[in-house]
Amino acid sequence: MTSPRINDVVDPNILPKAWQTVCNMENSLATIVDLASALALVSEAIDEASVSGAIQRVAWMIRDSANEAEELRGQLFHMTHANNRSRLATTRDEVSYATQGGKL
Repeated sequence: MTSPRINDVVDPNILPKAWQTVCNMENSLATIVDLASALALVSEAIDEASVSGAIQRVAWMIRDSANEAEELRGQLFHMTHANNRSRLATTRDEVSYATQGGKL
């Protein structure tokens, strides 16, 4: 019995769905960065240095984490973009062929 091909197991609509999900993330991540920047500005108006510093540190941690998430989102955007889908399909076919005993 041969093992199933990856194209037979994986939903063929997964890449368009993943791409749309990645696109939908953009505004939320930008909003998080904007809110963190606003929080940092508010922290500057607080007279108590220890409180102000703690709030500002949290704001920058949020901003930095959101920026890292945006970088990852950008990578996923390019990997799932329609221009790359035919290349990904070819790679899946090659992997499936190789795992079934074929040679590339």
